[in-house]
Amino acid sequence: MAEIALTHGAASVADIIAQVQMIQQLLRQVMVEGTHYDTIPGCGPKPVLLQPGAQKLCLMFRLVPTIVNENPIELPGGHREYRCKVRLEHGPTEEFVGEGIGVCSTLERRYRYRSEPVEDANGEPLGVPKEYWKSRDPDLIGGPQFKARKRDGRWVVCHEFEHDNPADNYNTCQKMAVKRAYVHAALNATAASDLFTQDLEDADEPSAREKPPPRRPRRKPVVADATSPRTGPVDSHDYNRLLEILKIYTIPHDRVMQSISQRYHVKKISELNRSQFEELIEELVDGAEEGARLEQVEETLKPYAADVANFIKDQFGATKVSDLSRAQMDEVFKWLNIPNPETSRA
Repeated sequence: MAEIALTHGAASVADIIAQVQMIQQLLRQVMVEGTHYDTIPGCGPKPVLLQPGAQKLCLMFRLVPTIVNENPIELPGGHREYRCKVRLEHGPTEEFVGEGIGVCSTLERRYRYRSEPVEDANGEPLGVPKEYWKSRDPDLIGGPQFKARKRDGRWVVCHEFEHDNPADNYNTCQKMAVKRAYVHAALNATAASDLFTQDLEDADEPSAREKPPPRRPRRKPVVADATSPRTGPVDSHDYNRLLEILKIYTIPHDRVMQSISQRYHVKKISELNRSQFEELIEELVDGAEEGARLEQVEETLKPYAADVANFIKDQFGATKVSDLSRAQMDEVFKWLNIPNPETSRA
């Protein structure tokens, strides 16, 4: 058998350097955070490539996609799994340069369940109590069927229940499989995985979230292993990330295990899929910081407790500071004519 000379037709070092510089220049001068890429709390500094960013990469290198959809896999209960492959060719030469695969199922949490905010006596979304962030006891927000969700920059209690018709999400899931395959292909073809990770959480999906408010600086840095895998099953690297976050934010390990058992019906971290694990990490970090934020605000307002209680009841119909939105909180500090500790550190 003849030996294959891997150097035959290989790109030069100068070509590779030029390609990397082009991608970096595209990132700095064209791409916009939140539109073309984003970041996930607790997952290190590497940005997540979103579909619009993948399209910009393909446009720059003149890569043309070919989409191959497989037949959907029928699952119990009317659920489906969609699989897709995207092949990229160089437009001018029609040479194959890379491919990616994407999978999406109606059994994924964001498609299997839907949630609606619980309203208080005044018809306003019920805020998550401060005590919940300390223990994460679901009984504090109504039981395991209730979840803490962020709406308009504020954490509120939502009632979560299963969709009664999975077919409503067939089209969405099929498109999501294509999107994931496209991003995967763009990363493979352009060798940009050292600059981006894949859009695993589909953070830019309009149906999944609204445009978030600007992120505030972390109280403490979350030390995540930069080499932690972003695809495939949850492994020891991910477990170490979780332990680091629990240590930094002093979150009880047994409470987290109880939470994932009730929420995902698993007994081990390794039994979570990638989407579930990253969702858990994001909520742990955001939740811990939300609890710290409320503690700091309430500590600042403690000398004015009686006046503040009357003001928020008269102005907003609220009985607790934790029920206020950030805009309402700003009004409280303006009325008191004292600095808002949140605004001061922003």
